[in-house]
Amino acid sequence: MRKRYIAFAATVFIGFSCTKETDDSIELKEPARDLSHLKSNISYDSVADFEGNIYKTVMIGGVEWMAENLRATKFSNGDSIPYVEETWWEHGDSIAYCYPNGKKSNKHPYGLLYNWYVAVDSRNPCPEGWKVPTTGEWNRMIDSLGGKQIAGQHAKTVGTKHWKETQSAVDNASGFSGLPAGNRWRSGEYANLTSYGRWWASNFHYPGTSFFFQLATYDSSFYQNTRWSKSGLCIRCIRKE
Repeated sequence: MRKRYIAFAATVFIGFSCTKETDDSIELKEPARDLSHLKSNISYDSVADFEGNIYKTVMIGGVEWMAENLRATKFSNGDSIPYVEETWWEHGDSIAYCYPNGKKSNKHPYGLLYNWYVAVDSRNPCPEGWKVPTTGEWNRMIDSLGGKQIAGQHAKTVGTKHWKETQSAVDNASGFSGLPAGNRWRSGEYANLTSYGRWWASNFHYPGTSFFFQLATYDSSFYQNTRWSKSGLCIRCIRKE
Protein backbone atom coordinates (compact mmCIF):
# COMPACT_ATOMS: atom_id res chain seq x y z
CA MET A 1 0.00 0.00 0.00
CA ARG A 2 2.82 2.41 0.86
CA LYS A 3 4.49 1.90 -2.54
CA ARG A 4 1.20 2.54 -4.34
CA TYR A 5 0.65 5.75 -2.34
CA ILE A 6 4.11 7.06 -3.17
CA ALA A 7 3.63 6.29 -6.84
CA PHE A 8 0.24 8.03 -6.86
CA ALA A 9 1.62 11.09 -5.06
CA ALA A 10 4.48 11.36 -7.55
CA THR A 11 2.04 11.15 -10.43
CA VAL A 12 -0.15 13.91 -8.95
CA PHE A 13 2.91 16.11 -8.30
CA ILE A 14 4.14 15.67 -11.86
CA GLY A 15 0.66 16.43 -13.20
CA PHE A 16 0.39 19.66 -11.24
CA SER A 17 3.91 20.68 -12.26
CA CYS A 18 3.10 20.25 -15.94
CA THR A 19 -0.15 22.20 -15.58
CA LYS A 20 1.59 25.12 -13.88
CA GLU A 21 4.26 25.24 -16.58
CA THR A 22 1.59 25.30 -19.27
CA ASP A 23 -0.37 28.09 -17.54
CA ASP A 24 2.74 30.28 -17.29
CA SER A 25 3.39 29.88 -21.00
CA ILE A 26 -0.02 31.18 -22.11
CA GLU A 27 0.20 34.45 -24.05
CA LEU A 28 -2.54 36.74 -25.30
CA LYS A 29 -2.76 36.46 -29.08
CA GLU A 30 -3.38 39.72 -30.90
CA PRO A 31 -5.92 39.67 -33.74
CA ALA A 32 -5.05 41.55 -36.90
CA ARG A 33 -6.38 45.07 -36.30
CA ASP A 34 -5.34 48.68 -36.73
CA LEU A 35 -3.61 50.02 -33.60
CA SER A 36 -2.12 53.08 -35.26
CA HIS A 37 -4.01 55.39 -32.87
CA LEU A 38 -1.85 54.20 -29.96
CA LYS A 39 1.34 56.01 -28.91
CA SER A 40 4.15 54.32 -30.81
CA ASN A 41 6.95 54.79 -28.26
CA ILE A 42 5.04 53.48 -25.23
CA SER A 43 5.31 49.90 -23.99
CA TYR A 44 1.73 48.67 -23.58
CA ASP A 45 0.54 45.60 -21.71
CA SER A 46 -2.65 43.67 -22.59
CA VAL A 47 -5.78 42.29 -20.94
CA ALA A 48 -8.60 40.15 -22.36
CA ASP A 49 -12.30 40.24 -21.49
CA PHE A 50 -14.66 37.25 -21.12
CA GLU A 51 -15.15 36.96 -24.91
CA GLY A 52 -11.45 37.13 -25.69
CA ASN A 53 -11.38 40.73 -26.91
CA ILE A 54 -7.87 42.01 -26.23
CA TYR A 55 -7.16 45.54 -25.04
CA LYS A 56 -3.88 47.41 -24.75
CA THR A 57 -3.29 48.83 -21.27
CA VAL A 58 -1.02 51.55 -19.92
CA MET A 59 0.07 52.91 -16.52
CA ILE A 60 -1.10 56.49 -15.87
CA GLY A 61 -0.63 58.12 -12.49
CA GLY A 62 0.18 54.79 -10.86
CA VAL A 63 -3.01 53.11 -12.13
CA GLU A 64 -3.32 50.66 -15.02
CA TRP A 65 -5.87 51.92 -17.57
CA MET A 66 -7.23 50.42 -20.74
CA ALA A 67 -5.82 52.31 -23.72
CA GLU A 68 -8.81 51.22 -25.83
CA ASN A 69 -12.58 51.54 -25.49
CA LEU A 70 -14.50 48.53 -24.25
CA ARG A 71 -15.94 46.22 -26.93
CA ALA A 72 -17.56 43.62 -24.68
CA THR A 73 -21.02 42.25 -25.44
CA LYS A 74 -20.96 40.02 -22.35
CA PHE A 75 -20.42 40.68 -18.66
CA SER A 76 -17.47 39.07 -16.87
CA ASN A 77 -19.72 36.17 -15.78
CA GLY A 78 -20.75 35.40 -19.37
CA ASP A 79 -24.24 36.96 -19.30
CA SER A 80 -25.09 38.84 -22.49
CA ILE A 81 -25.46 42.60 -22.73
CA PRO A 82 -28.47 43.25 -24.99
CA TYR A 83 -27.86 44.97 -28.32
CA VAL A 84 -30.56 47.62 -28.79
CA GLU A 85 -30.87 49.55 -32.03
CA GLU A 86 -34.42 50.96 -31.96
CA THR A 87 -35.39 54.14 -30.11
CA TRP A 88 -36.20 52.05 -27.02
CA TRP A 89 -33.25 53.93 -25.49
CA GLU A 90 -35.61 56.79 -24.63
CA HIS A 91 -37.96 54.60 -22.63
CA GLY A 92 -35.93 51.87 -20.96
CA ASP A 93 -33.87 51.74 -17.78
CA SER A 94 -32.39 48.35 -18.66
CA ILE A 95 -28.88 47.53 -19.86
CA ALA A 96 -28.06 48.06 -23.54
CA TYR A 97 -25.22 48.59 -26.02
CA CYS A 98 -25.00 49.73 -29.64
CA TYR A 99 -22.41 50.64 -32.27
CA PRO A 100 -21.09 54.20 -32.72
CA ASN A 101 -23.29 55.92 -35.31
CA GLY A 102 -25.21 52.64 -35.56
CA LYS A 103 -22.56 50.99 -37.75
CA LYS A 104 -20.88 47.72 -36.78
CA SER A 105 -17.80 48.74 -38.77
CA ASN A 106 -17.15 51.45 -36.15
CA LYS A 107 -16.49 48.87 -33.43
CA HIS A 108 -12.81 49.05 -34.39
CA PRO A 109 -11.24 51.25 -33.21
CA TYR A 110 -14.02 53.20 -31.48
CA GLY A 111 -15.42 50.42 -29.29
CA LEU A 112 -19.09 50.22 -28.32
CA LEU A 113 -21.58 52.63 -26.74
CA TYR A 114 -23.29 51.56 -23.50
CA ASN A 115 -25.88 53.12 -21.26
CA TRP A 116 -24.81 53.87 -17.69
CA TYR A 117 -26.73 50.86 -16.34
CA VAL A 118 -24.18 48.58 -18.00
CA ALA A 119 -21.31 50.47 -16.36
CA VAL A 120 -22.64 49.85 -12.85
CA ASP A 121 -24.15 46.39 -13.28
CA SER A 122 -22.84 44.04 -10.55
CA ARG A 123 -21.92 41.44 -13.20
CA ASN A 124 -19.20 43.88 -14.38
CA PRO A 125 -18.67 44.63 -18.11
CA CYS A 126 -14.89 44.91 -17.59
CA PRO A 127 -12.41 42.01 -17.62
CA GLU A 128 -12.12 40.06 -14.38
CA GLY A 129 -10.06 42.06 -11.89
CA TRP A 130 -10.95 45.35 -13.62
CA LYS A 131 -13.71 47.91 -13.06
CA VAL A 132 -15.33 51.11 -14.36
CA PRO A 133 -13.54 54.06 -12.68
CA THR A 134 -15.22 56.44 -10.24
CA THR A 135 -15.18 60.21 -10.71
CA GLY A 136 -12.37 60.36 -8.13
CA GLU A 137 -10.27 57.89 -10.12
CA TRP A 138 -10.90 59.76 -13.36
CA ASN A 139 -9.96 63.08 -11.76
CA ARG A 140 -6.76 61.69 -10.24
CA MET A 141 -5.70 60.49 -13.68
CA ILE A 142 -6.51 63.91 -15.17
CA ASP A 143 -4.58 65.66 -12.39
CA SER A 144 -1.55 63.47 -13.16
CA LEU A 145 -1.65 64.86 -16.72
CA GLY A 146 -1.56 68.49 -15.61
CA GLY A 147 -5.21 69.16 -14.76
CA LYS A 148 -8.46 69.42 -16.68
CA GLN A 149 -7.44 72.43 -18.80
CA ILE A 150 -4.53 70.71 -20.57
CA ALA A 151 -4.86 66.97 -19.83
CA GLY A 152 -6.62 66.41 -23.14
CA GLN A 153 -3.50 67.16 -25.15
CA HIS A 154 -1.74 64.28 -23.37
CA ALA A 155 -4.73 61.92 -23.64
CA LYS A 156 -6.02 62.34 -27.22
CA THR A 157 -4.78 60.41 -30.21
CA VAL A 158 -2.61 62.50 -32.52
CA GLY A 159 -3.77 63.79 -35.89
CA THR A 160 -7.05 63.95 -37.78
CA LYS A 161 -7.45 60.34 -38.88
CA HIS A 162 -10.13 59.97 -36.20
CA TRP A 163 -10.59 63.49 -34.78
CA LYS A 164 -12.43 66.08 -36.88
CA GLU A 165 -9.75 68.62 -35.97
CA THR A 166 -6.86 68.77 -33.53
CA GLN A 167 -4.35 71.09 -31.83
CA SER A 168 -0.60 71.26 -32.39
CA ALA A 169 0.06 70.54 -28.69
CA VAL A 170 -1.70 67.15 -28.78
CA ASP A 171 0.91 64.45 -28.16
CA ASN A 172 -0.91 61.53 -26.44
CA ALA A 173 2.05 61.44 -24.05
CA SER A 174 0.12 59.37 -21.50
CA GLY A 175 -0.78 56.65 -24.01
CA PHE A 176 -4.48 56.94 -23.04
CA SER A 177 -5.23 57.28 -26.75
CA GLY A 178 -8.67 58.84 -26.45
CA LEU A 179 -10.88 58.44 -29.51
CA PRO A 180 -14.03 60.40 -30.52
CA ALA A 181 -16.68 57.67 -30.63
CA GLY A 182 -19.44 60.22 -30.09
CA ASN A 183 -22.59 59.26 -28.21
CA ARG A 184 -26.18 58.17 -28.49
CA TRP A 185 -28.81 60.45 -27.03
CA ARG A 186 -31.55 58.93 -24.90
CA SER A 187 -33.92 59.67 -27.83
CA GLY A 188 -31.98 57.08 -29.82
CA GLU A 189 -30.23 59.57 -32.13
CA TYR A 190 -26.50 59.26 -32.77
CA ALA A 191 -24.18 62.27 -32.61
CA ASN A 192 -20.61 63.55 -32.40
CA LEU A 193 -18.58 60.75 -34.00
CA THR A 194 -15.12 62.27 -34.69
CA SER A 195 -15.95 65.26 -32.42
CA TYR A 196 -16.23 63.97 -28.83
CA GLY A 197 -14.88 61.12 -26.75
CA ARG A 198 -17.13 60.43 -23.73
CA TRP A 199 -16.71 57.81 -21.02
CA TRP A 200 -18.91 56.84 -18.09
CA ALA A 201 -17.87 57.06 -14.45
CA SER A 202 -19.49 54.65 -12.00
CA ASN A 203 -21.10 57.50 -10.00
CA PHE A 204 -24.61 58.83 -10.54
CA HIS A 205 -25.33 62.55 -10.27
CA TYR A 206 -28.93 62.30 -9.19
CA PRO A 207 -31.62 59.79 -10.24
CA GLY A 208 -31.70 59.63 -14.02
CA THR A 209 -28.36 61.35 -14.68
CA SER A 210 -24.78 60.17 -14.21
CA PHE A 211 -21.21 61.49 -14.47
CA PHE A 212 -19.01 61.09 -17.52
CA PHE A 213 -15.67 62.47 -18.74
CA GLN A 214 -15.10 64.15 -22.06
CA LEU A 215 -12.47 64.98 -24.66
CA ALA A 216 -13.44 67.40 -27.44
CA THR A 217 -12.04 67.99 -30.91
CA TYR A 218 -11.83 71.77 -30.45
CA ASP A 219 -9.60 72.06 -27.35
CA SER A 220 -7.16 70.32 -24.99
CA SER A 221 -9.39 70.01 -21.92
CA PHE A 222 -10.44 66.78 -20.22
CA TYR A 223 -13.32 67.35 -17.87
CA GLN A 224 -16.27 65.97 -15.95
CA ASN A 225 -19.90 66.46 -16.95
CA THR A 226 -23.31 64.82 -16.53
CA ARG A 227 -25.60 63.06 -18.98
CA TRP A 228 -28.88 61.18 -18.88
CA SER A 229 -28.12 57.64 -17.69
CA LYS A 230 -30.04 56.24 -20.66
CA SER A 231 -27.53 57.78 -23.09
CA GLY A 232 -24.96 55.69 -24.93
CA LEU A 233 -21.31 56.48 -24.11
CA CYS A 234 -18.03 54.56 -24.11
CA ILE A 235 -16.44 52.68 -21.21
CA ARG A 236 -12.80 52.50 -20.16
CA CYS A 237 -11.74 50.15 -17.37
CA ILE A 238 -9.00 50.28 -14.75
CA ARG A 239 -7.31 47.46 -12.86
CA LYS A 240 -8.64 47.02 -9.33
CA GLU A 241 -6.16 47.80 -6.59
